[in-house]
Amino acid sequence: MSQTAINEQNQKFTVVASFYPVYSIANYIMQGSTGTDLINLSSNNEGVCLHNYSLLPSDMATIDSSDVFLTCGDDITSSVEISNKVDVSQGYSDPEHLWMNLDGAMSMANTIANTLAEKDWKNKTTYLENADKFVEQARTQEALIKTKVDALSQKNILSLDGALSVFASGIGLSVVGDTGDDHEVDGTVDTSHVSEYIDAVDNNNINTIIVPQENANSPLLSIITNELSNENRQMNVLPLSSVLSGDNSANDYFTQISNDFDNVYNALKDDSAPTILP
Repeated sequence: MSQTAINEQNQKFTVVASFYPVYSIANYIMQGSTGTDLINLSSNNEGVCLHNYSLLPSDMATIDSSDVFLTCGDDITSSVEISNKVDVSQGYSDPEHLWMNLDGAMSMANTIANTLAEKDWKNKTTYLENADKFVEQARTQEALIKTKVDALSQKNILSLDGALSVFASGIGLSVVGDTGDDHEVDGTVDTSHVSEYIDAVDNNNINTIIVPQENANSPLLSIITNELSNENRQMNVLPLSSVLSGDNSANDYFTQISNDFDNVYNALKDDSAPTILP
């Protein structure tokens, strides 16, 4: 008997999401479904972006007992072929941090809904209707964000994180700073771009730095802000979410994106250059 048949017999259609961003969108799509179970594989690693995470034996056991394993790009690697794996970033040449772009999130939602609808016909209508609602909510949020961003005079921002760079550029801001590289490897801080970041602040009248919440006290950020302080410049440092963890509610994705935008917008709307300290 196949695993899917066993799960049907037990009246449980089980979906495993590789990490919280995928889980969060899948949770929206699956709300209201019956006889289903959604598992966040990385629940023990929340707040971490699982670049090329290698599956553990316990992870494989969880995946093997599920009907569908949802991933996003190359966030999960395994030496063993996973027959029920579905990459929800299909159609995107650069899927990294796709969820931080509302257009990308809409694509993910549709792929998740279509995948689940094909495999769990009992909840097909629920999945597809929820996907339509997700897209409608995302488009409404996107339009509101665009209206506010278009009215900003200051649209330049310094990012120290790849996911937040995707978010900021996706809402129409001009992002400088992030190179997509790791800034800290084996405990050693990469300071090779610090001068570049300082010049970006000076040349683009930047007054705001965005960083992941988990890196709000990072050594690199301290070095940059200290260097700017030596030039009598005080920056707005905004620790933002990358939707890498949350409260597991169905609407959590939109709540976090909205909160991140509000924080950025409030920091930029004054249209001021970096503050000159007395």
